[in-house]
Amino acid sequence: MSLKDVSIPFSHHNLSNGGHIIYTYSDEKKYLDNVTNFIMEGVTKREGIVIVEKNHYIIQIKNRLINNGISQDDINQIVFVDTGIFYQEKVEEVIDHLASIVDPFIQKAQPLRTWGNVKIKSLLSNLYIYECSCDQFVCNHQTISVCAYDGRELSASNLADLLKVHQYYMTDESIIPSGLYKRDSHPIPSITEQIKLEREFDESLIRSEQLTTAGQLAAGICHEIRNPLTTIKGFFQLLKYETSRSNYIQVIEGELDRIEKITSELLLLAKPHAELLEGHNLIELVEDVALLLRSQATIKNILIQTNYEATEIMVFCEHSKIKQVLINILKNAMEVMENGKIEIEVSIKQRQAVLTIKDEGPGISEENLRRIGEPFFTTKEGGTGLGLLICFNIIKNHNGTIKVESEEGKGTTFMIQMPILTD
Repeated sequence: MSLKDVSIPFSHHNLSNGGHIIYTYSDEKKYLDNVTNFIMEGVTKREGIVIVEKNHYIIQIKNRLINNGISQDDINQIVFVDTGIFYQEKVEEVIDHLASIVDPFIQKAQPLRTWGNVKIKSLLSNLYIYECSCDQFVCNHQTISVCAYDGRELSASNLADLLKVHQYYMTDESIIPSGLYKRDSHPIPSITEQIKLEREFDESLIRSEQLTTAGQLAAGICHEIRNPLTTIKGFFQLLKYETSRSNYIQVIEGELDRIEKITSELLLLAKPHAELLEGHNLIELVEDVALLLRSQATIKNILIQTNYEATEIMVFCEHSKIKQVLINILKNAMEVMENGKIEIEVSIKQRQAVLTIKDEGPGISEENLRRIGEPFFTTKEGGTGLGLLICFNIIKNHNGTIKVESEEGKGTTFMIQMPILTD
């Protein structure tokens, strides 16, 4: 069986006028088969070829080309660039570098194909801007350009955005047109928008590091505290019936209960992953929680109102964890409201389930809003400062995100996004 029998034939697709392809790979052998086949087609057509790839992959690719009958002279005509050199933190430098590499081919009016194994960690905050520029170049010069991403590193939300600026979506097995692509519908963000994107990325990175650190810290604390705490509570139960200092006893018992509550919440935080993942209808999960809390809300003259875009929006999740998130956010809202309305909306946007919870509470100050989700930060009397942190961690482990917007005197909005479950 030849290489062409097992890899994707790019020439069979409508790419005569160029094409911008996003490729998410998961199998190393199939990936190397596909990039090798991509190069061999370019050699056969006498096209200019630029390959931006990991150095150890470049060595393997060259060996594969020789084994498939490509001459050393033809291999010497291919421009190979190491990803570590090519992908820099400043997107302008990457684009300038690319322009300098391909310019000789453009000047000669030689057909061109490029392949880049994108170093996502270097470009993540500017990824959309970079790919917009690449798409403009592909359209202007009718090149065939593959932007390859490790499927384990690219989130569902990033993939949804990138499908808007790629004409085709490719996997290890197939290549299909991108249903989200619309030419000229993705202008490069302005400087203000770019700064906003970079700030959101930095905040997301900091929060991710906080969650990881807090989880590691929580595991250690729980292990050290829970055993002696159990012993103390046991002897305390024996002693409390033998003393007349009931006021002291109540204080001690209250503080012991508080320690136990904190360690229980820390254990939840320390769990690294969602475990019992199954397909669930997000609408049903929301309805279950709304039904559970409506009686408490009615007592405070609070209306819980729901609005759904569809009757079924399936997500891959651990249903008890998602309910825990909803209960925590809704109870927090109810505790600070005297009356009013809490609106819950569920919709689909760019292959993501979007769950929005909007309350009419007093809102959160800008200073406190920046600290939402920090370990042990709370404005609630008797609070542990762990509830929202656990919520952030749960959603993160479901490959989702939580955003919080608030204005003092007008209320707070939580927006949760999770990948939808597709067939």
